[in-house]
Amino acid sequence: MNQYTIQFKTSNKDKNIITNTTTTLIEFSLPKLEKPLWNSRDFYQLEYLPVIVDLYRLASSIFIIDKTIPRGNSYDGWTRDITLYLPVSEIEVWEKKNSLVTKLLSFLTGDHWKIVFTKDQSVQPAKDEKLIKKGHPLSVKSVSLFSGGLDSFIGSVDTIVSNSSTVLVAHFDQGYTSSVQKALFTKIKSHFPSANLELIQFFIQPQPPKEKTTRSRSFLFLSLGTVIAASVSVKELNVPENGFISLNVPLTYGRFGSLSTKTTHPNTLKLFKDLLEGLSIDVDIVDPYQFKTKGEMLEESKDLEFVKSVGNETMSCAHPTVARWEGKPPNIHCGYCLPCLIRRAAFSRNSLDESKYYTYDVLDPNFLKKDSKKTDDLRAVLYSIESHKSIPTLTNILKTGPIYPNNQVNEFCKVYDNGIQELEDFLNIYK
Repeated sequence: MNQYTIQFKTSNKDKNIITNTTTTLIEFSLPKLEKPLWNSRDFYQLEYLPVIVDLYRLASSIFIIDKTIPRGNSYDGWTRDITLYLPVSEIEVWEKKNSLVTKLLSFLTGDHWKIVFTKDQSVQPAKDEKLIKKGHPLSVKSVSLFSGGLDSFIGSVDTIVSNSSTVLVAHFDQGYTSSVQKALFTKIKSHFPSANLELIQFFIQPQPPKEKTTRSRSFLFLSLGTVIAASVSVKELNVPENGFISLNVPLTYGRFGSLSTKTTHPNTLKLFKDLLEGLSIDVDIVDPYQFKTKGEMLEESKDLEFVKSVGNETMSCAHPTVARWEGKPPNIHCGYCLPCLIRRAAFSRNSLDESKYYTYDVLDPNFLKKDSKKTDDLRAVLYSIESHKSIPTLTNILKTGPIYPNNQVNEFCKVYDNGIQELEDFLNIYK
């Protein structure tokens, strides 16, 4: 069984780790990984608490590890055994939450994690006076995560309508994602010219990526939003994600466990909130759409006409490069992944669905005749629609993990029922 030990060095004083087990030792260098953090500090004249820097280092290194270590080399083709040595400002504070950190990471990624906290001996880099002169102080009243997908776009619009002073925090690891985020933000600013709006993008990417799955990205994304919210004294981080995809109930028996993503699952958000509280970081995590489907989010948007005019320019696809290989424009979704199916169902609910925005049309009667993996998600969705009729909703939603808050189980059941119904209505040609 392959074991991996990762040492994150923040100072030349850090001694090399010596292990007693057969392991692959991977070392990280500091400057490039933290460049987005310090650039944002200087451009927006922010001050970071030491624990905030620690959280950034933990989340960014976990993301890099997740994308660097291939799952295929593990004993079961999925689960990895990983030990991370991470320097932090106060070892005692982090040690008290060590089990919580590993519990969260294991729930998200399905791997076996061990975190060893060591004393950080580095000093924050000197401020870049040129960046300070180019930038300006960041003064906003709300912070929202912004991926460039439909949910985050609707969430940002709703937030701006309610509170015209907002910063959108984004992460990207490829140029195309960055372009989508910037293009959408330009349209948002043009539509709300009097609003105080900012877009902060963090570029964090492994070189070169060796693993396609990205189970830890939400931990990174939540941490980046927390870094900004805490630094501008905003008490809530808005995480716009529809409740149906957050539950992400496995569509078939083969998708149980960590094979089913848990990016904004109620248990993920609870564990992350518990971590922030334990670290005395005064930021709450709020998903205002946890009991709404994507179709309901779209239907109830606070500026529906604007969302309708721009919505098809958002990117929700799990395979955003498929169109490029098919010789189509880069803003075309694949059409056959689960996010695309849920997206089309949402547009269909609002009489806005157009197949021209998708590389493959799953409503084409010949689509299922394709002998390829492109039909896997559609077949799984059709199976889940049928099995939902005989399996209690609560049984289904508990397959992915505990549900919080416990007193709102009925609401979670309802959003799952409604999400399945949206998909069934969209795919009614297969009845």
